[in-house]
Amino acid sequence: MPDATITVDGAPLALPAAATGRIIAYYKPRGQITSRQGADQVFASLPAAPAGRNWLAVGRLDVASEGLLLFTDCGQIVNRLAHPSAALEREYEVHSPDRIAAERLAAVCKSGLIIDGRRCRPRLFCILPGGQIRYRVVVCEGRNRLVRKMFACLQARVSRLIRVRFGNLRLPRTLTSGSTVAVDLARITGKNRGKKPQKC
Repeated sequence: MPDATITVDGAPLALPAAATGRIIAYYKPRGQITSRQGADQVFASLPAAPAGRNWLAVGRLDVASEGLLLFTDCGQIVNRLAHPSAALEREYEVHSPDRIAAERLAAVCKSGLIIDGRRCRPRLFCILPGGQIRYRVVVCEGRNRLVRKMFACLQARVSRLIRVRFGNLRLPRTLTSGSTVAVDLARITGKNRGKKPQKC
């Protein structure tokens, strides 16, 4: 019933306003920390936030990782994008000196790995073609250093880790390390949620 009113103790319950705010995509360089403190922190590289607002990070990338990091001036947007219930994919390109057998990668996708006492099952984990040993990893959660811990469980080293996609937003080719570009919420959430990512 579109005209129905919800009341609590006789008083109308105000529904939350739609999340509105600015969002920027940032190419975090390796060596920066996702913090407001420290000599080399990401917030010092961002443009000025809208008047009276502050940039909030949507998740984190550890100091040794690089790639796509999102910021917004709206707490509702942070919650919508980062909350586990959103199940938005995060895709990473991982360089390693160690080759993991394709059968082992398939088994990890099927059965998962126990990370910090909880099972993690990536949506995709495969080796990319080419001369270098590179992996494509797609997960639907943003636990601390999750991808690095997956490789540690598989006794494989990580020499470079790049987040190349968050939701439907792929790291723009034109975005250079340390720079930003404005994006909108629809471009991140899109219409492809729940679809299997393309294979390697």
